Amino acid sequence: MNKTPPPAAASSPATAACHVQTFSGRHFNVLEPRAADIRIEDAAHGLSMQCRFNGMTRLFYSVGDHSVRVADLLERRHPGHHDLAMWGLLHDVSEAYVGDCVRPVKRQLPAFAEIEDRIQHAVAEAFGLPWPMPREVHAADNDLLALEAKHLMSPGDWAEPPLDAGHFAPPRPPEEAKVAFLSAFHRLSAKRSH
Repeated sequence: MNKTPPPAAASSPATAACHVQTFSGRHFNVLEPRAADIRIEDAAHGLSMQCRFNGMTRLFYSVGDHSVRVADLLERRHPGHHDLAMWGLLHDVSEAYVGDCVRPVKRQLPAFAEIEDRIQHAVAEAFGLPWPMPREVHAADNDLLALEAKHLMSPGDWAEPPLDAGHFAPPRPPEEAKVAFLSAFHRLSAKRSH
């Protein structure tokens, strides 16, 4: 991942029309994201309503629930490194604004990955996180993916999860995932401010 995201497309009628309406009713420009426009409540709501694995799971399992679990895993692996845990919680916030794109497709769509990167950079700015996202966050995300696949997907050629990925608790329903996401955000914010 680059240190700085690719520049946003030059302002034009096309980029000006690239707004999505958020849960809170705000308009968010996906091509020209600004830190000031990132709202944790919008992120929590959007992520709690989106299913992981493109919805191909045996049970509904939200991106918001997944994000809380990534933050928890990073807290266990790196005690006292609250920025890492916060990045774990916020690592998929771009998906609240542009949806998720499964990895095999995303690899074929570099422009989509650039849009996600710009949004994640705005997330880093909004919450005072280092950029780029630390590699430990990517590792925890991938390790949790293996654990999730083992418990939620049909048998396949998934990697075996590492032992420290932990026990897989039943998925939370969307409203509970949203509350857990916001609680984790406020808890980690308090730890980071000390």
